[in-house]
Amino acid sequence: MMLTMHEKRACCAWRAALAIAGLAVLGIASPLALAQAAPRNLTLVVGATPGAGVDRTARVMADDLAQRLGRPVIVDDRPGAAGRIAADVVVRAAPDGGTVLFATAESLIDLAFDADAKPNLLADFVPIARVAQSPLVLVVRADAPWTSVDALIADARRRPGALNYATPGIKSSMHLVTELLSVATGARFVQIPFIGLTPAVAAVIGGQVDFAFVSLSGALPQIRSGQLRSLAVASDQRSALLPDVPTLAETGIRGVEGSTWYALFASRATPAARVDELARAVADVVRKPAIMDAFGKMGADPALLAPAELAARLDEEVARYRRVIQAQGVRAE
Repeated sequence: MMLTMHEKRACCAWRAALAIAGLAVLGIASPLALAQAAPRNLTLVVGATPGAGVDRTARVMADDLAQRLGRPVIVDDRPGAAGRIAADVVVRAAPDGGTVLFATAESLIDLAFDADAKPNLLADFVPIARVAQSPLVLVVRADAPWTSVDALIADARRRPGALNYATPGIKSSMHLVTELLSVATGARFVQIPFIGLTPAVAAVIGGQVDFAFVSLSGALPQIRSGQLRSLAVASDQRSALLPDVPTLAETGIRGVEGSTWYALFASRATPAARVDELARAVADVVRKPAIMDAFGKMGADPALLAPAELAARLDEEVARYRRVIQAQGVRAE
């Protein structure tokens, strides 16, 4: 039977519709379906107050990311509860890649203390990309008697418990990295917790405490002005912002690493194709010289990690923190 041109077109459209429907039944999203389902906006939910490091990082990227994706990018600050409030916003949103979490290392530390934490960064989310990190730096006041890590550790071993250190609070990356240092060296220190990084840094400068691990983004001005002396960075390689400061591993102390990293996550139910799209877009933005320069001005190094690499790194990091929590008997209170 001969079909008219109109009938042939109708038949082709009917077959295409059946094919798309079949893919949907199999749980496979077609390119057409993905395009039709693309959210109008991308909302970056940040678990911090405006002006915090992660908030500034998100805003530095927002305009370029909007241009790359072809849709508006909104930064939504939802501070509190170690990032759980922000994470809950993303988990409750439609899993279409339109609402993602812009998280920091503190969310992972929260999980290290409480394996049953909800939402769970490892169980309820999939990584999109890590974009930057600000290494933790071991600092003392400018006129302190210790000019090297070796000198500081030797003094601490001679006088167990005599040296104290500042943290921005119990259950922080600065706290746990110092506990790692204690395990690695056998030296014993006393923690002096403060409410936030600014008073902790001020206490080191003023001589109220002996030393601290601080995020480079939070102390770079004081380091460059000479108020603080940097002894080492707690990262696997030297920071481009402090090229003359050795890593702890270079001083002979291994296994002590920590940083304030910034990464994006989607809820686990988000289609893989949407996660891949976001990962490619984020990578393109982070590689821009202007973005890398902006990160550097904030005290952060560009540190792009793809989804699979980031997932492996997160598993390693939370395991490392859980080991030191157990070994040192660290409590969250």
